[in-house]
Amino acid sequence: LLYLVIHLMCTLLDFSILIKHLVSMMWVKKELNQKVI
Repeated sequence: LLYLVIHLMCTLLDFSILIKHLVSMMWVKKELNQKVI
């Protein structure tokens, strides 16, 4: 059971990191678009 919980936490951590990365990429794209205009 403990292994499952640890695995789940690691998966959630990876997922949150991925989401943060995607959000920051989108933010950078938006900033670049504003600078271009």
